[in-house]
Amino acid sequence: MLADMLSEIHWGTLYVASEWAVRVAALVYVPQRRPPSAARAWLLLIFFLPWVGVALYLLIGRAYQARRRLKVQRQIYELIRELAPRPGTFESRVGIVPPELIPALRLADRLSEFPLVGGNRFELLPHYDAALERIVADVDAAQRYVHLLFYIFEDDDAGRNVAAALERAARRGVTVRVLGDAVGSRSGLKGLGPRLRAVGAEVIAVMPLRLWGPNAARFDLRNHRKIVVVDGASAFFGSQNIVSAHANRGMINEEMLVRTTGPVVRHLQAVLIGDRFLETGSLPPESDLSAPPREVVRSGLAQVVASGPGYNEGTAESVMIALMFGARSRVTLTSPYVIPSEPFLAAMCSAARARRGGEPDRRQAIEQAARAACAAVVLRRDAARRRRRLSP
Repeated sequence: MLADMLSEIHWGTLYVASEWAVRVAALVYVPQRRPPSAARAWLLLIFFLPWVGVALYLLIGRAYQARRRLKVQRQIYELIRELAPRPGTFESRVGIVPPELIPALRLADRLSEFPLVGGNRFELLPHYDAALERIVADVDAAQRYVHLLFYIFEDDDAGRNVAAALERAARRGVTVRVLGDAVGSRSGLKGLGPRLRAVGAEVIAVMPLRLWGPNAARFDLRNHRKIVVVDGASAFFGSQNIVSAHANRGMINEEMLVRTTGPVVRHLQAVLIGDRFLETGSLPPESDLSAPPREVVRSGLAQVVASGPGYNEGTAESVMIALMFGARSRVTLTSPYVIPSEPFLAAMCSAARARRGGEPDRRQAIEQAARAACAAVVLRRDAARRRRRLSP
């Protein structure tokens, strides 16, 4: 009987019907909370190859996290509130700044988990090898702890030089913790990790590849941070990984590293400790959770704008767009990867058109202000949705 029923089914018709069902469902679901350009690309793929497209969409279409990571992210927010409380009002922290920067600073203050803080000093390190040597020098001078988090920590001359400094620090009793992305740093984790663990250093693979389980992490969601914190007194951040400048054949890497001192070091430490907490569920004993000084300094202003699936989506891009809307004379962008979204590209074009003959175009300025206001409303709405999803 069952065989007769199956033989009467028109499998070709059923398959075509299923494809159209997938297409119709995609029209409803895919565009939700997604830029129009990305939605068009996914819909185009799904319309031409419905089942292949929907399989890829389920794998990498949304930047979701495992439930366990979302639960831990709530605890990280509490950690950030302890490590980086917001002293006073926005106006008291900002002080006197050019008025055209106020909208961007206010947007960053609302979207970032970290407050704007003053009293920081910065040193630009644009020379590749010299920047790595500066990290080594600070590690050699460390007295209490050294924390590192890198997307790429390669087992090459550059990586071995930094690893040797970490070994020296560990041997003299300094607490050393190294976090490397499980994909980007796999050679360093495999080649240098055992050496570091042998002298007492902690080495952790961040976001190891797992398709399921309580701590699942996808291949396309990687930790691209580059942070070094030494004794809570100085920190390094920027675009430079721990890898030789000649790692890519036929190319020479040119990066920018920044060394900083001041209150912002505590916030960079909070980002690093939060990423470690996602993997271990514990805080290192040397974490300083005591209340920071309440003094408000209005010079050397800086704000950490963290990104990733656990943080507010698109925060860094939104702040850059707001800054471009407030530009008075020039906008300079330097990046090895320029794949701008439509709002980002519109902001670049608007910034270029806003000045005609050396004078600002007031009509363009009004249009830019309206766009910035609309963008801020949408971003605050999305941030509220994300926080509700992460709230207990």
